[in-house]
Amino acid sequence: RLVGMNPSLVVMDTVYRPLETPLLAAARGLGARTLDGATMFVRQAQAQFALWTGSPPEVGLYERLVRARLGGG
Repeated sequence: RLVGMNPSLVVMDTVYRPLETPLLAAARGLGARTLDGATMFVRQAQAQFALWTGSPPEVGLYERLVRARLGGG
């Protein structure tokens, strides 16, 4: 159980299925900002693409692909 949550705290969970893990639900319920595993995965993919190719990826591409695959969009 999370106690005394600071509202500036960000809680991240690398799990992306389910997107809403018990950890994230508890943290959000206590007022923390949260970052789910799919968001982390997408941001890593965007950074890797840019590093490998020297160009940014198409805006929203990885977000759409990942969310569609996970059934969230």
